[in-house]
Amino acid sequence: MATIQDVIDGKIDIPESERLLGVKVIGGDMATNEVVCEWTIEEQHLNRAGIALGGFTAAVADVAIGYAGALVMEEGYTFTSVNLVTTFHRPIHLGTAIFTARLKRRGRTMLYGEVEITQEGKLVGDVVTSLMTFPVR
Repeated sequence: MATIQDVIDGKIDIPESERLLGVKVIGGDMATNEVVCEWTIEEQHLNRAGIALGGFTAAVADVAIGYAGALVMEEGYTFTSVNLVTTFHRPIHLGTAIFTARLKRRGRTMLYGEVEITQEGKLVGDVVTSLMTFPVR
């Protein structure tokens, strides 16, 4: 089974969607169920106002919490997002943003998590999410 370190080290292929977004896993801690991702915001990620499009930002948060969910998933099970509530506190500009994803609680069939988004050390947004677990078919 692949580990978060395998992802960080580039030992396993990542989905093309992550390549298109420009997101990269840069850290993970199984003890705290935390994963840190870095997003490089480029021109193609900007809206007409010159700030990162909210949908792209939410997609990167979904990737980050997905890796956090993978830290606790048993063999033979997977999960999918049920909801993703994104709150923006400031605009996200060209450059790099850090997404710190944490699983907060695990139920029988649900995972609950949050993602903190920072840029240049400032909180720019946060995400609260629920994930449904189920057996792989």
